[in-house]
Amino acid sequence: MVEMETSRLSTFLIGNCKVEIRGECQSDESKGKDLVLSISKDATIGVSVDGSIKRARGRPKDSIRSIDIKKIEEIKCLQNEDCSFCLLHPKDIDSRNKSLLQEVLKLYVQELPTMVNEASGKKSSFLEKCIFDGKYKTLIIRLNSGQPDEVIAALSYQIIPTDMQYAEIPLAVVRSSYQKKGFGQLMYKELSRRLQSIGVLSIFCWADDVSAEFWLKQGFVLVGQVDSKGKARKLSVKADIKKMLCFPGGSKLMVSHLKKDLPSYIRSSVDAKIPNSDAKFSNTIPDGIAPDSFELGGKGTTPEKGIKRQMWEGSSASLRSKRVRGEHATDNCQNISGNITNCSSREIPHKIMFMNIADDFKKTCLTKIVEDLGGTVTCDGNSCTHIITGQARRTMNFCVALSSGAWVVSSTWLKESFKERCFVGEANYILEDVDYLMKYKCELKDAVSRAKANPGALFSGYRFCFAKHIQPSMDLSVIIKSSGGNVINGLDESENKEKTIFVACEEDVKDALDASKRGIRVFSCEWLMNCVMKQELDLEAPQFAESL
Repeated sequence: MVEMETSRLSTFLIGNCKVEIRGECQSDESKGKDLVLSISKDATIGVSVDGSIKRARGRPKDSIRSIDIKKIEEIKCLQNEDCSFCLLHPKDIDSRNKSLLQEVLKLYVQELPTMVNEASGKKSSFLEKCIFDGKYKTLIIRLNSGQPDEVIAALSYQIIPTDMQYAEIPLAVVRSSYQKKGFGQLMYKELSRRLQSIGVLSIFCWADDVSAEFWLKQGFVLVGQVDSKGKARKLSVKADIKKMLCFPGGSKLMVSHLKKDLPSYIRSSVDAKIPNSDAKFSNTIPDGIAPDSFELGGKGTTPEKGIKRQMWEGSSASLRSKRVRGEHATDNCQNISGNITNCSSREIPHKIMFMNIADDFKKTCLTKIVEDLGGTVTCDGNSCTHIITGQARRTMNFCVALSSGAWVVSSTWLKESFKERCFVGEANYILEDVDYLMKYKCELKDAVSRAKANPGALFSGYRFCFAKHIQPSMDLSVIIKSSGGNVINGLDESENKEKTIFVACEEDVKDALDASKRGIRVFSCEWLMNCVMKQELDLEAPQFAESL
């Protein structure tokens, strides 16, 4: 570290930029080609482009010291205005929290006057719901001095209960006097960082004609529109997510994906394990069934409406007739241990749950195929024996089915079953999920094997208690019970501390510390979901209270 005097101006030349800092400053050039600056709270920063500064002749371009100018501007925003982030939730009974939520409501009313009333002219309760409804939280930037309760910017959001890899932003504003200073971008970056750290991969937001430009700059793309009465038009969103969105009238729905690029070492290892079976299979499917119809989560060919029924009737009849003719010639299939068994004599019925299918016609075709093979289609994770999906999702149904010992297979399994005219063995068709491998650092097939070895026994003998800010606690309770655990309403009901787990979040610091002092394990919701997705009870993981 090199100490700088506080009384004079410190100047740094970085490429063709000049950075001027007045105040206490430390520089660190030990990071290779990067220059790291640490400045005091009262220091001021100026960044300008100097066209007269040229790169030394023959010097490699990538050897020039670089600095994140945007990061400097973000620091400058917070320091110049002496403000900080604060996360609010309506269930907090603290008087200061309630006061800040009221300030958020005033800010929304002031900056979003068109949302105060409905299209009919009646007063709308939409703003109040987004602040005081228990399912929404609000991230704010507030002043630390002057008027301490003044809210500079606010953003309300929820994590979609039916799929916790998605979040929704119904409202976001910056006070007029603080606009065009980078606070909006700063607030969204903070939110996306927090959401990404707990497993959220995609964020939906609602925008009007003015704010849409801002969201486009943050990497969002337009998904659909809602008219003034709240009726959606051209909205291509999965049904279980769509029903949880708020649909403010006259708005545009946009989405951004937070998923980072896949590391090359994971990409290469997975690519080596996934055979390219689509091209091979496309030549063996009977006439009338498009190979696309088996793909989950992708875009399939969509024939004209008048042809759909004729196409399916022909292929379905063909499949049934081939099953009858082939009963004596092709009546064997391979089970998971490699032995030969009779297809029609399998004792366990096939109850199949499809995931990631938005196309109703495709879903109908796949359902007919399953039924003609002797199985049934279900939407209940508790009763299903197979999940056919293109991605392992942290939804309640998926977690319940996985914990209950269901197979998680790719659509290739159904393709092969279709060709063999009976359900084939599952072991070779367990889903290869790149995102799962990257997030949990293990293979999905290992989690499936552990669950099948002891179905519904992951949390057997353990009792879970949820802190008041854990949302959605109802879905988590169902997941825990399907894994053999019990849910209690309070720590006073705990008889065995060694078998009790308290699940808390950052808003429940006091309760978490109290539980820890009583000798009870305290973990986060993220830890709980990781255990379920990996089907591994990791009691040696760092506890939530240890990080406080």
